[in-house]
Amino acid sequence: MDARDRVRRGAAVVLGLAALALAVLGVSVVHGFSAEYSGGTGLQVLPVVVALPALVATLAVALWPAASRRATILVPVGSVVLLLLAGLGADLLGDRAHGQRLLEESRSFACNGPNAEIEVDRRIDAVFAELPRRAPIYGPIQGGPTGCTAGVSGPGAESFEEYAAAFRDLDDWEVTTDTDRRFVMQRDGVRVALRLVGAPDPMASLGVSVAGPGPGRVRP
Repeated sequence: MDARDRVRRGAAVVLGLAALALAVLGVSVVHGFSAEYSGGTGLQVLPVVVALPALVATLAVALWPAASRRATILVPVGSVVLLLLAGLGADLLGDRAHGQRLLEESRSFACNGPNAEIEVDRRIDAVFAELPRRAPIYGPIQGGPTGCTAGVSGPGAESFEEYAAAFRDLDDWEVTTDTDRRFVMQRDGVRVALRLVGAPDPMASLGVSVAGPGPGRVRP
């Protein structure tokens, strides 16, 4: 093997390792996006995740001394197929992780959480724990001493209808507003407001408030 072949082989090895590293990084990015923002989000970067490592792997094969014609065809095609499968799998796993995280946050939701700057009336957290839970909730996204609002995950219109239907079945609450974008019920000085806001992709929110100033205070 002459010096030129050794250089080409060394460069091919380096490019092969780089292609592998790019593939692992790209699949991790797809999983991370989907885990953070829900399934399908990571697929937006999938073309780059597939194309870049496949291109580098193709260059590695092209530089390899005496590489066969079959190898120059199979490596690019095989790289694209494997990366597509890995990216789709990472997206599915990321979406599952996203769903699990939302469920955990929803189960532990509290307006008086460890990072809350305002101490909210304790009746508000009690009502949130009592209400039927359909789509997971997150936040708080807004709040004060006498009120707290949570975001509702999932498609806004669908989540709104699921919660409104569940609230209509509650016997101990008085419904005061029931429209296709706002549902309000109250009981013993406590008010629950379900809203659908925004367009064209509206978001549902769920708020609980109490009458009077309550015991809320700014935490030191």
